[in-house]
Amino acid sequence: MKRPFALAGLIITLSAQVAFCQKTIQYNWWNPAESNFSVIQGQTWPKEVAQFYDRLLARAKKEVNQSVWERSQDAAGLTIRFYSNAPAIRVRYTVSGRKDQEKRIAGLNKQIAWLCSQENVAYINPGRLLLDSSRKLNKSLFAVGPHPDKEGHRILAKAMAPYLVPLNE
Repeated sequence: MKRPFALAGLIITLSAQVAFCQKTIQYNWWNPAESNFSVIQGQTWPKEVAQFYDRLLARAKKEVNQSVWERSQDAAGLTIRFYSNAPAIRVRYTVSGRKDQEKRIAGLNKQIAWLCSQENVAYINPGRLLLDSSRKLNKSLFAVGPHPDKEGHRILAKAMAPYLVPLNE
């Protein structure tokens, strides 16, 4: 009867020692949206955007077509620059507003294909090879966001190879 209690006591003692041995890490979180100075690069007038990560100023909405306006609300192309002496940096973020991304890409590809036909330039669209059976981006071929992983790049390279000319020719 003493054996189960002794084992339980040993486990509690070891757990307590491990818990007390762990170093508590203190993080100082910084939100660029709450900064008192401009840290976003790639925006037009930063003080005049409707949402913090928009690229065009709010008053441009009535000056540009709807497609351009929608793309200006995508944070792609923005950069946050900062300096730190921290031994490690952790980033936390939420991606939102990517509604109908596949439709937007398909529409853009149609426009590029039309432009190429007008200029008598060959147009290939190997990106279609990165879609799944439902014509959505195959997430297993992407590393981070819209950036293909090693396998995705292999698929793209194989599809584009016949159209490329070696530099030494």
